[in-house]
This record gives sequence, structure tokens and C-alpha cells, in this order.
Amino acid sequence: MLSYDLDSYDGPLYEKIYKSIKDDVYAGRIHPGEKLPSKRKLAATLGVSVITVENAYGQLQAEGYVHSYQKRGYFIAELPGIATGYRRIKSEATREEYNQKRATDKPVDLSNTQANPKLFPFALWARLMREVISEREDEIMDKSPCNGVYPLRNAITGLLATYRQMQVEPERIVVGSGSESIYGILVQLLGRDKVYGVENPGYRKLSEIYRFHGVATRFIGLDESGLSLSELMASNAQIAHISPTHHFPTGATTPIARRYELLGWSAARSDRHIIEDDYDSEFRFTGRPIPSMQSVDATGKVIYLNTFSQTISPTIRVGYVVLPSELHERYTRDLSFYSNPVSNFIQLTLAEFIARGHFDRLINRSRLYYERARRRALDAIQSSSLASRCEIFENDSGLHFLLRLKTRRSEESLAQRFEDSNVRLDSLSKYYHDDRSSNAKLYLFSYSNLEGVQLDRALETIAKTL
Repeated sequence: MLSYDLDSYDGPLYEKIYKSIKDDVYAGRIHPGEKLPSKRKLAATLGVSVITVENAYGQLQAEGYVHSYQKRGYFIAELPGIATGYRRIKSEATREEYNQKRATDKPVDLSNTQANPKLFPFALWARLMREVISEREDEIMDKSPCNGVYPLRNAITGLLATYRQMQVEPERIVVGSGSESIYGILVQLLGRDKVYGVENPGYRKLSEIYRFHGVATRFIGLDESGLSLSELMASNAQIAHISPTHHFPTGATTPIARRYELLGWSAARSDRHIIEDDYDSEFRFTGRPIPSMQSVDATGKVIYLNTFSQTISPTIRVGYVVLPSELHERYTRDLSFYSNPVSNFIQLTLAEFIARGHFDRLINRSRLYYERARRRALDAIQSSSLASRCEIFENDSGLHFLLRLKTRRSEESLAQRFEDSNVRLDSLSKYYHDDRSSNAKLYLFSYSNLEGVQLDRALETIAKTL
């Protein structure tokens, strides 16, 4: 009887079964002409649904690995070229050895700051989707309000109260398809005649989006307290786009004194606003979450923006913005003709996911996982041969920290060596819009998607490169 550890593979359940059987064929553990277990029997053995096994068998059949015969079942096909046409797994190798080999061959991406997909409860999400389909047909087929369906906006108000100490009405929330589309909405709302100040270093795609929309952009440097107020004043910018809770890519947190200085700057003129981009504030490992700037804004100048890209997945493509009352009125008057870009189906499923407490449980589980992953990475660095050749900068939040490498090699030389070694390590210089960080030897080190074998290999490779 076939039995597999499905956690050894990435992807949907049916794909894991498909890959497991295919690997057994390559390894010679399943032979041509051998009959596979019935769909019901294998489903019971693996603890999955019959339809999942049926999908796996269907994929194997579509690719020619198996043949099906009516009332007889599924049989492994004759594959005469398999020994020479493909890399085979030795039959005596264990599954663990194979997984370690895969981890060694796979490029190590230390710049990947996205959430780990293994943490997401896919089965639960699928169940909620089925419930929404069966119980809320009319709502799914209705035209979505321009600012999103009410159940999702109402659920988001609860999240903001819990995690960001914000008391907002659902009416002031606008749901969009991720941060990038929301940036475009804000440009239309605030005006293309404004000057937009963005952090330097910072999220490079942001400046590209602003440039595409034809707005003037100024790059504002950072000091020890965050966005430089003196540079902001000198830039003549009217809009300051910042990430004060956990700046990307430095990881810095703007202290309360500088926050009030920035709020004072925005209040000084009627055409000034602050866009508070709060992309991963939920992942703070010590103390309470830091209150948002919007929660202490008394003048209605802070536009709060967040997404579910880090907490759930970037592919869900759902973000939202909280507009001050005056801007919300302007949005309703001037932009409400737009159709909401997120399907009702996704919005309603996400609303149920939040309202039933599943989002809170996911955040708590993710925090625990990432805190352990972070500690594991820090301990591994300190006990490795790299320890004396680097310096770590981190502040107990987010999914990455900064690593300064002590070497005389140039960043260009290091970049080529890392690429040759199949390791991706992004320099902080990549996120500057000018040359003020030339050859600083500071690198982003993300631990959110690192496995143990990859971590050890990455540290060994970096040490050898130096």
C-alpha cells in the first residue's frame, strides 16, 4: 500500500500525491504494469478526499505515467526512456535524503520577505468558500459597491481596533486589489499636481507607480528617527508616503516624537497629507503593537493603507485604505463611478475568515512560527563561521533583518559571487534611489521561508564568499 508524507512537497494536496507517485516511478519503487490502489482506498490511507486522489490520478494519466481501464483501475505505463531521459532517485535513498538533496539544489532566496504559505489553512479557506457559494448566492452576484462589500469593511474595522488601536467607521474604508491599485486611486484622489515624497531607501515599485501616473516624486532620506523632517521640508512635497511602524527595507520604527513632528508638518497646510503604509505591522514579537499614526491624528491628514499580502498571501490581491472624512467625501463625489476590482466572492470569504476569528488565530500562529524562525536564524549566524564577519541589525518585528558583511570586496563582486553560488541576497543599496549608500555592505536577510538545510547552506556560502 502506498503511504506518503505529504508535507515533503509544496502545493495543493492532489499535486503532492501526484509528485509522490511520480517520484516512486522514477525511483523504481513502482514498476511498469503495476496496479495503483483504488481511489477510495488510497484516500483512506492518506486521510484525504476521494476527489483529491482522483485529481492526482487524472494528472498522472494526462502526462502518460498511468493508464486507466474501465472496471479494472489505474496501471503504471511502460516508460522505456525514463532511465536516460530524466534524473532518477536511487531506489535505496530515503525520502529524507531526497528532500535534503532538493533543498540543496534549490536556489536559496534570502530576499523573499513574503509570508510562508505552509502557515495558511487552505482546507478551512476552501470550506468557507463552499459555504459562501451555497449560502450567499445573491450577494456574490450583486454588483459590489465601489468601496467594497459591507461585511468585509465591517470586519476590517474590528481588526483595526484590535491591532492598530483605530476606531473607524466602515464607511471610510475603501477595499482595493492590493496596494499597487490603491496607490493609483490615491493619486487620482489627491491630485497629479502634487509633489509626492517617498522614503529613501524604500519600496522601489512605489516610485515607479508614481512616475507612471505622471506625478512629481522627491526622495527623502532617513535619519535615526525615520523620515528626515528637514529633507521633507526642503523638498516642497505636499504628500509624504511613509511606513513608520516597520520601515522597508531598514526595519526601523519611527518614534513618537518624530511622528508628532510629521503630523505637525501635515497640519501646517491644507494641501498636505501623510500616507501611512502599514504593510506588516501585525508581526511584532515583543510588547504590544505600536499604535498607528492615524490613531493619534487629530486633524484628519493621515491616510491609512494596509493589505493582506503579508498576513495571508500576496496572491489574494486584497488591500484597503482608511480615508479621512474630507477625502472620503471627495472619493464618493469624484471616484464612486469605479467598479470595485475585487470579486464579491473573495471579499465575502475573507469577511467570514475574519469574523469567525480565523484571522486572529492565523496571526497568532504565524507570530509564533516567525519568532522561532527568527531566533533560529540569529542563533545559526552566531554559531557559524560567519559570526565574526558580520553585524546584525534587527528590532523584533517583521520578516527580515539587516546583515552587514565585513569584507573589502565590493558589492558588485559579492553580487556576482552570490549569484554563482545560487544564493540571492539583496543589498540595501538596491532600494536607494540615488548613490548615497554606495558599497555599504548591508543586506536583507529574510527568514520567513527558510528551511534548516537552506539556512545552513546559505551561511556556509556567504562565509566562503567573504
